[in-house]
Amino acid sequence: MVNKNILKTKKVKIENTEADEKNLINVLMKKAVGYSVTETQEEYSVVDNNLELTKRKVSTKYYPPDFSAISMLLEKLNLEETCIDNMSTEELETEKNRLLNLLKKYEE
Repeated sequence: MVNKNILKTKKVKIENTEADEKNLINVLMKKAVGYSVTETQEEYSVVDNNLELTKRKVSTKYYPPDFSAISMLLEKLNLEETCIDNMSTEELETEKNRLLNLLKKYEE
């Protein structure tokens, strides 16, 4: 027998605030331009009943620009009058480069 309580789902009301909107646009811009993340890994050992740092590795990973983020950003900001769905790969590549240049100017 299936427990009916498990099958029930909760409906959550999500309010769209202005701060959430700005945060979403900032995240989309970051992903559309590409970004780097620095990660630190540390190893500790027990020496004389104390933890001591024995190894630290710092690495940086680069995430390249993302087409889907560019597409979402265009839709969100209504920057383009033409429909993105009808654009060819070449047109999308050209639009990506144009937007990357705009975003770099925006960041400066």
